[in-house]
Amino acid sequence: MNVEIKDAGDARKVALVTFDSDEVTSQDSQVCKQFGRMANIPGFRKGKAPEQVIRKKYAKELKDELNRKVSTTAYEAVLEHEDIRVYSILKVDAGKVEANSPATVEVTVDVEPEFDLPAYEEFEYTVQSTDVKVQDVEKELDGLRDQRASFEEVEREVAEGDYVKCSYEGMLDDSPVAEILPDKPMYGKQANTWEEAGQSKGMGVEGIAEGIVGMKKDEKKEIEVTFEEDFEVAPLAGKKVVYSIEIHEVREKKAPAAEDEDFLKGMKAESLEELKEKIEADL
Repeated sequence: MNVEIKDAGDARKVALVTFDSDEVTSQDSQVCKQFGRMANIPGFRKGKAPEQVIRKKYAKELKDELNRKVSTTAYEAVLEHEDIRVYSILKVDAGKVEANSPATVEVTVDVEPEFDLPAYEEFEYTVQSTDVKVQDVEKELDGLRDQRASFEEVEREVAEGDYVKCSYEGMLDDSPVAEILPDKPMYGKQANTWEEAGQSKGMGVEGIAEGIVGMKKDEKKEIEVTFEEDFEVAPLAGKKVVYSIEIHEVREKKAPAAEDEDFLKGMKAESLEELKEKIEADL
């Protein structure tokens, strides 16, 4: 796996996470084994069905889970990358992921800004207490859990904070936006993209992230988005665009429990108490 970081703004980065074919195939095998252990297929004992039977019966589910697993591995690699300090994940786009083929996942993140301090020797200030409060430690702990959350598929209406796989196409009057802006597909047409429901700021079309709240899997809907007069993409500035949206998958963000063994291992702590001590020392 290789991670390449590119600038996308003052405090925004795009990470291209590439997997070679062996890495993708390995994850595909793990996914198939997981399904095999849980599968109840007539004619076979639970967990004993041959791999080819599992792959035939659960072809779509295996494909979706491989996409999710590769995407999760990618954004976790970005979170742990030494060259950036991630503030929030805006978008994870895995594109096409198949066994025996390489894959590239594009992860767009906002990062903690870097800046030079001005001269401050003559500033007057009041020294604040450096005592760390319990709630400060808990807040930081919640943030660490949130960074390592998993995304589990759910069958319900989209709620704010969900990650939603959807497709959309925009029309400006009678013209497809994709034809007006062929070099900016995020504003014109997306076949499969992930949106964080309810997020008002981020990459792409703000109105789509807000408009998918309340929708369900396989539901279709049209929303009207009015771009601001000073919008940076000139052909859309001050225009009303109608977007046709279809929902393909809904995933709920679930943070690991603070006592979760894998979470603590990832934080290089033997226990929750040790992790809290590390957090307090950092604060």
